[in-house]
Amino acid sequence: MNASTATIYRHSIDKAMDEATGEIGGNELISEHRRAPEKWNWTVQLVKDWESAFFSTATPRTRKIALRTSLVFGPAPGSVFATLSHLVRAGLGGKQGNGRQMVSWMHEADYARALEFLIAHEEIDGPVNLCAPHPLPNREFMAALREAWDVPNGLPAPPRSSR
Repeated sequence: MNASTATIYRHSIDKAMDEATGEIGGNELISEHRRAPEKWNWTVQLVKDWESAFFSTATPRTRKIALRTSLVFGPAPGSVFATLSHLVRAGLGGKQGNGRQMVSWMHEADYARALEFLIAHEEIDGPVNLCAPHPLPNREFMAALREAWDVPNGLPAPPRSSR
């Protein structure tokens, strides 16, 4: 198993991205007049190159799984969950940007169980997405996090200006 990332897929607010029907990203149109930022394209290319190198070498007696993992949430200090929780508790847990971008995640215990499942099922190989089945738009995700922390409001982070 090799760590990869679900950020290989195009920025999508219209459909879920998965191993079978997901569309690999890179320079996609993200609004009527704007293409994906260059740093998004760089990240997608990095993941493509990473997976290409991983799958290019023949390993006849070893199966290969590229773990296209979403955000993994656990309570450890410095984790994504701890950071977002801190923002919420500080009153900064509003939507980021327009709030329509999808947030995919999974709990660290589910991640461990998914790895155990993949080890036990030798018929599975290739790219495998590891994330909860129903991502939420950022605005809904942040609202749920505020509700969990009993914080009624959160200042939003505005979208970057398009200079």
